[in-house]
Amino acid sequence: MYASPEEKLRKELWKYFNLIGSQIKFPWLIIGDLNEVVSAEEKRGGRLFKGKHENSLINCICSCELIDLGFSGPALTWNNLSGGGARVKKRLNRGICNDKWRTFFPEAAVTHLTQVHSNHHPLLLELDARGKGRK
Repeated sequence: MYASPEEKLRKELWKYFNLIGSQIKFPWLIIGDLNEVVSAEEKRGGRLFKGKHENSLINCICSCELIDLGFSGPALTWNNLSGGGARVKKRLNRGICNDKWRTFFPEAAVTHLTQVHSNHHPLLLELDARGKGRK
């Protein structure tokens, strides 16, 4: 999935997921560029992190009772391609799921792959990643 970089549009997406999340009774996963960090540790450079009370993604994760799958590889998955003090890095890409999905795929793991032709690191989701490290 790709969440808009525009905050207003992202908030609408999280509202939509809140609505359907309360009604979904089957396993579900969201993976991709969610364009929002959930903690200060997921950001380097730029403006300060807003805080949990203002973060629509955090609210969506909590209200839908979603689980972050964690990751292996580089911690920050996006950068603004600027140099020096203007550089900003964030963890914008992630996989989140409900407990039913996690029950079906208990060994699933997300890897942040090497950034090549984009300002994002691609994600690799392995459904059976036994023996691989997770953070």
